Amino acid sequence: MAGTDEKKITRRGGNVDEDKVFQGLQKKQKCKLCEQDFLLEKLPGAISYKSVLKLRESWGLDVHYPAPALLYQRVQLCVFCSQFFEPKLGEEKSPSSPSKASHK
Repeated sequence: MAGTDEKKITRRGGNVDEDKVFQGLQKKQKCKLCEQDFLLEKLPGAISYKSVLKLRESWGLDVHYPAPALLYQRVQLCVFCSQFFEPKLGEEKSPSSPSKASHK
């Protein structure tokens, strides 16, 4: 049987990642902004929960703030939702006054 291609047989429709979750080898977690389930390795972004709530509030959604201690916990974000917390191009902070060293 040397030279034959071995195929991985999975229980859940051929998706190896889903099979690992089923077996308990990997865990899923929700992105705190879009609330979709992802494997932990697919949630690269991290930010404070307060920032997520402020963004939802700016979108006009009904936001209920939890206890103050929970506002500053680190929450995970998916790649798509991470873009909402990246600085926008052209909005970099400019110095408010020129430095004195440049006026020689």
